[in-house]
Amino acid sequence: MQQSSIIKKLNPTLTFIIIVGATIVLGFLAGVLSGATGGYTSYTRPALTPPDIVFSIVWPILYFMMGTSAFIALYNAKDKKTLYTFGALYVIQLALNLIWPFIFFTLDAFTFSAIVNCVLTGSVLALTILAFSINKVSGLMLIPYFLWLLFAIYLNISIAVLN
Repeated sequence: MQQSSIIKKLNPTLTFIIIVGATIVLGFLAGVLSGATGGYTSYTRPALTPPDIVFSIVWPILYFMMGTSAFIALYNAKDKKTLYTFGALYVIQLALNLIWPFIFFTLDAFTFSAIVNCVLTGSVLALTILAFSINKVSGLMLIPYFLWLLFAIYLNISIAVLN
């Protein structure tokens, strides 16, 4: 199978800006629209909870790395099947990432959000493995995201238990 000619025909700089920019903007909007900072300070939180400012520093960096990884993988996919599989997994994990704050912060559904977080982490693991098969740098860029999600599962489950 040949790689999709659509991806190669697009301007790489513009494509990078669109993919990374859309990822960052969607992540920002998900946080703002869900009221991600609203009631969080009132929850009983586990001992390893970082200061609130850490979240507003880490997430934009992770969104930038996610978008960059996607750009690299999409431009280096060897065939349409790989291209479409990566694209589908990326959209799935991004959608889960974007609905999680709503479930956690708006609905205060801590147990359900922990389940969503586990599914999200599994999809990111699958995405990371696929990214490594396409391009090592693309895969490496997803590792911090995967590790942060594991930490987020700990925080989420702890908050579910403590509250």
